[in-house]
Amino acid sequence: MSKREWYRPEIDGLRAIAVAVVIAFHAGLGLPGGFIGVDVFFVISGYLITSIIEREVEEGRFTLSNFWDRRIRRVLPAATLTILLTLIAAYYVMLSDDFRSVGRTAVSQAFSGSNLLFWKTINYFTDTAAGLPLLHTWSLAVEEQFYLLYPIGLLVCYRITSRRGVAVGTILAVGALASLALCAALTYWRPRAAFFLLPTRAWELLLGALLVYWDRTVRLRRRAIREGISLLGLALIVASTVLISESVPFPGLYALVPCGGAALIIFANSRQHEDDLTASGAMLATRPMVFIGLISYSLYLFHWPILVFSRYWMGRSPTTSEALIAILLTVLVSWLSWKLVEQPLRGRGVLRTKSASFTFAAAAILAVAFTGLMAWKVVPGRYESIEALVNRDSRNIVDDSVDVEVADIATDRVSRFGSNRPGAIDLLLLGDSHARAAIPGFDLFARSHDLRGASITHSALQPLAGYRDPSRRAMVTDSIEWMNAALDFAARHRIGMVVLAAKWDDAFTDVGTQQFQELLTGTIERFQKAGANVWVMLSVPVYESAVPRLLVKDKAHPSAGLAGQWRQSPQQYDDRNAPLLSLQERLRAMEVGILDPRPYMLDGDTAKFLVEQDGASMYSDASHLTIPAAARIVPDMLENQLYRSP
Repeated sequence: MSKREWYRPEIDGLRAIAVAVVIAFHAGLGLPGGFIGVDVFFVISGYLITSIIEREVEEGRFTLSNFWDRRIRRVLPAATLTILLTLIAAYYVMLSDDFRSVGRTAVSQAFSGSNLLFWKTINYFTDTAAGLPLLHTWSLAVEEQFYLLYPIGLLVCYRITSRRGVAVGTILAVGALASLALCAALTYWRPRAAFFLLPTRAWELLLGALLVYWDRTVRLRRRAIREGISLLGLALIVASTVLISESVPFPGLYALVPCGGAALIIFANSRQHEDDLTASGAMLATRPMVFIGLISYSLYLFHWPILVFSRYWMGRSPTTSEALIAILLTVLVSWLSWKLVEQPLRGRGVLRTKSASFTFAAAAILAVAFTGLMAWKVVPGRYESIEALVNRDSRNIVDDSVDVEVADIATDRVSRFGSNRPGAIDLLLLGDSHARAAIPGFDLFARSHDLRGASITHSALQPLAGYRDPSRRAMVTDSIEWMNAALDFAARHRIGMVVLAAKWDDAFTDVGTQQFQELLTGTIERFQKAGANVWVMLSVPVYESAVPRLLVKDKAHPSAGLAGQWRQSPQQYDDRNAPLLSLQERLRAMEVGILDPRPYMLDGDTAKFLVEQDGASMYSDASHLTIPAAARIVPDMLENQLYRSP
């Protein structure tokens, strides 16, 4: 058997592209669909695993123990190292709750189950997920579950079929189609399940497996056809990184594009057609591409913890230059991991026998599980005393789980605040969870002025008539129906004062400045036609990381030279909120009032906004005020601004 038959350098080059686009996406370097690199990895994995199994079955030397021995040597050493180093780093860098979260993830991944944990707890594309240094292990869990089940299923297929190639290929095709259909359905119905679970990802691995059987039945003799297919595959992958984004329902049918691209490249450059590669295949087989491909596993393992910890430490996303430095560090660490861990343990030099390999696996699993369990349940966080002071009020917040739904609005089951006297509702507060966080301040003000207030708030829903969030943050409640119900409520109760409050940048980031301004003014006009005077409340300063976390970091590491640098300045606020601030004159011309919390949050000494009060954080996270902070800021704002206009 020639080297070309069992080693395909262009596949290492394809690995290089896959890991590069994933890293670029995670580093914020302008590839909105870079996460599709994981899908490319799945196709490659399915192809290579099936090739190995098929070849060894034909030669009469395949055993499950040999297969799992190779998987242990290939996957476990570097993964174990990454998880243990991440746990150590998390202890020194992260706050107690975040450190415990890393421990919990480590325990689940010790048994190849982190994807199940994430399925139940997070959305991959949220800020919360971006702070989990072991988030990327979900894909390892999917592959490991596949490695456990797939060879057994394949052997069963071999036993029950006589025409192995055709029959097994047909069975795999049926399985892939069933998985794809489930994936397409759950992407809309249960998007987290579709993203994280093996049954909805199996078709990507099975697509790679099918290539092994297609190789035997389809021959591409004309070089021009092979060149075109390979180039098309490369184009599909590149296009996916640009045209697919977080707002696209993924994986679903959209995942066919990058997966199909990977399959076309592998198929067009197969040894079954000709011994030489296509032009695009030859490009993938160049030495730099192959080198990146060879260390791609360690690159994938280490890049995410390095990026997460750098963001965590700085309290913001890295600049381009900082991201590039983090990537260079990742390459160095990954090369060392490949050279000193992957290569020695993959061969027979260290783990000489299968027994040694399986013993190592048991020890690695126990080490990760035990260390993770200690971090999760036993070891106290390094900064607990500081956290106790900073977080004194951070959990003193309005219940963020109480969303007012369409049915609640229709039956007047909305939240009430202010005076308990009988009579009509004087003031309606309408908005998202940030409006809800301001309710304690509205309540104090309304009580002092004998006003009856009502609030209609829903997490992740903007108070904009005709707006539907394209990024799918709110997938259960229809935002258009919700706003229509709120408009009907205001008209039905003849409410004279309406305050619209939200984290407005969610909307204008999604739809752009012009459409946002049209939506806001259109909403105001509808309330005005119903007889209401309208105020728009600007959002409080919003940070990239949780403010309590940043404050603890500052107090725990005062010599780091970063203390307070993350606090927002008025100019930074203006730049972030320009689409709304530029609309102020037009709003005033419409006789709309502006409620601005900034004057009551500005620190005159530093010319930056306040984030703590008597040592305690004024924020519960990156953008929501605590009850004490809202009670301090909002009443003064309303006292001075509510009755000025309109």
